[in-house]
Amino acid sequence: RPVVLGVGLAQVFPGRFLAPGAAGAPEGRGAGMRGGWPSNVAPPLAFGLLCVVHDQAVFLSGLSRTSVANGSVLTAMGPLFVLLGATFTGIEQLTVRKVYGMLVAACGVAVLQFGKTHTGGATLAGDLIMIVATVAFACFTVFGKRVVSEFGAITVNTFAFVGGALLV
Repeated sequence: RPVVLGVGLAQVFPGRFLAPGAAGAPEGRGAGMRGGWPSNVAPPLAFGLLCVVHDQAVFLSGLSRTSVANGSVLTAMGPLFVLLGATFTGIEQLTVRKVYGMLVAACGVAVLQFGKTHTGGATLAGDLIMIVATVAFACFTVFGKRVVSEFGAITVNTFAFVGGALLV
């Protein structure tokens, strides 16, 4: 974990945490970022805080109101929500291969759902909250593509998770 934190901080603050060429350090100023520190930190910070913090808060709230089995099945539907969102926003084309892949995934989820035993603790409200959390993460994935293309994946995730940790 310290190496990951160091590499993340080196991306946000080039040359201050890990020297270029050190084990795990990216080469050059701001590798993985579009020219070092972003001139406008509001988009990656706001996007990360709204999506990541919201997703995790809603996820934990839903998980406390449903069973682990239901939570796992509903979270496993995430790729389907990502594909639907990306298709509706025009980011991805819906192809036969993608539909086939989603059908295979849905069959796996159905097998888990029908094969489960009653574990108790699940409520309709908890299941609906878990669906909202899964959709929130799908939105982070779909809309994040544009933010990541502008600022870089490491920058967006660093701002999202460090900002979220400071907020909590």
